[in-house]
Amino acid sequence: MAIKRRKRRKFNTEFKQEVAELCLRDDRSIGQVSRDLGIRLPPVSELRKSPRYNVAFEVGVDADAQFYAGHSQNISRGGIFISCTDPLPIGDCFRITFRLPGIDHAFSPTCESRWIHQPEEDETDPLGAGMGASFSDLTFDEEDLIDEYIQKIETLYIEDDATF
Repeated sequence: MAIKRRKRRKFNTEFKQEVAELCLRDDRSIGQVSRDLGIRLPPVSELRKSPRYNVAFEVGVDADAQFYAGHSQNISRGGIFISCTDPLPIGDCFRITFRLPGIDHAFSPTCESRWIHQPEEDETDPLGAGMGASFSDLTFDEEDLIDEYIQKIETLYIEDDATF
């Protein structure tokens, strides 16, 4: 028996603008609004330009003359997810500071808050509260350092999973 696929819906510009306005006006995420409207979004992983890898380290966040600490959940050459109790609004720009474990370089890129994750109180979510941020001004050398670090992580996971 063949599975019949539902015809893919297309949304016009006015509808997209309405969704964006709902997000901004009601301070809700695109995911929350899309669920309310019955729209299925592709997984965030399908929208990313480069894959993210789970790794935890301290991250300093400097926004609007306030400095606070968070922790990374994952990183890629394009961005980072920062666990924090009070994520910045989508579109806000800020500077972060961090060091990748085992790499002798202090990163201090400007970032933009791209998405916010606020789990419901009764929701058990391993990601926790925080924000996904894109890097705005990493140098090519810094991107290469992140790629090298990710390569090390991949190698460690492969070696840990190997059975002899």
